[in-house]
Amino acid sequence: MQFSNGSSDHAFIECAEGLKRFLHNRRETLNEIFGFNMLCDLGAIKEWLPSGSVNVAVSRGKLVGKIRYASTRVKAYDCMPLLKNFGFRRLSDVGEVVGVGKLDKPIFLGLRKWESPEEYESFKQYALADAIITAKAAKWLIEDNGCDPRVHASAGSIAAEFFDFPERNRRVHGRIAMSPIERMIAQSTFAGRSEMFRTGYMAYAVYNDVKSLYPLSIFATRGLCIDSVQPCDPKELALSSDLNDARFGWLVGCFES
Repeated sequence: MQFSNGSSDHAFIECAEGLKRFLHNRRETLNEIFGFNMLCDLGAIKEWLPSGSVNVAVSRGKLVGKIRYASTRVKAYDCMPLLKNFGFRRLSDVGEVVGVGKLDKPIFLGLRKWESPEEYESFKQYALADAIITAKAAKWLIEDNGCDPRVHASAGSIAAEFFDFPERNRRVHGRIAMSPIERMIAQSTFAGRSEMFRTGYMAYAVYNDVKSLYPLSIFATRGLCIDSVQPCDPKELALSSDLNDARFGWLVGCFES
């Protein structure tokens, strides 16, 4: 297990006793850690600490790990969800951004333990590079981009904070309280997908998709201006390309073509 602050402070831990020594009496100097796919790291830490020392909870859409040993209390945050929203799906992609190259995986890793001093050193350097990349990634997110894994769960939570949308409805016991008709609309207009089927031979097909069409539609139309709804007759709706026409609504039913 490798810990790093991204610069000169590193710790390579090989056993449970080493982890306990690392955490002992660190109440003032170690309060939080960051990982890339943090659940894997927390699982390893949990194996080496006494029962009940590691817990994972969901807080505002984020997974937050809590590590307790002696007087030390550490919170663990995952950078991977936010980095994926930036388009960085692999740690090697992140390394290119923060200026630290991810090392090639040792050929024995995942198959067996190291068998020579050279293999042992290659494993340490591989793990250290990953730890440094992760530490620099957390700093890059927080200091350079204002995206904090401790606060933001995804790009959606960043957008909600930036645009500061008005809260028209109250939240009761974690659930948005709304009128029955609005609840019906919300349950009927969740994001979905379209599929095309054809029987028989087809030489080729071109499939066009629009990324994030639902958020785009909200901003391109009067979606953010809606402050209430009421039942109406379909004849009162306007089937028009005019995005400023206020006569729009939802049709509920079963449709066939």
